Amino acid sequence: MNEVDSQDIESRPDSEEWKSWSPEFFLTVLLPELRTPLIAIRGYTEILADEKMKDHHPQAFEIISKNIEKITKLCDGIAEYRNELASRHDT
Repeated sequence: MNEVDSQDIESRPDSEEWKSWSPEFFLTVLLPELRTPLIAIRGYTEILADEKMKDHHPQAFEIISKNIEKITKLCDGIAEYRNELASRHDT
């Protein structure tokens, strides 16, 4: 399995290299790319949760929170799928 970090992927958006990666490796690279923005979004959601901010942006907190939950579940599902693929190759 190749060692590639997200910086490599971003610096070569037209690269065909990813097509040769195993599904497990592709998912391993994909997961941090999805989870990293979630950390920032979750942080801003906590700021919006402050009572003073809720008055200015009443729907923003709710919409962002629901979408964070959806993406988090998606990431968890991808991680499970990656593990399932890996276990198939181990047997």
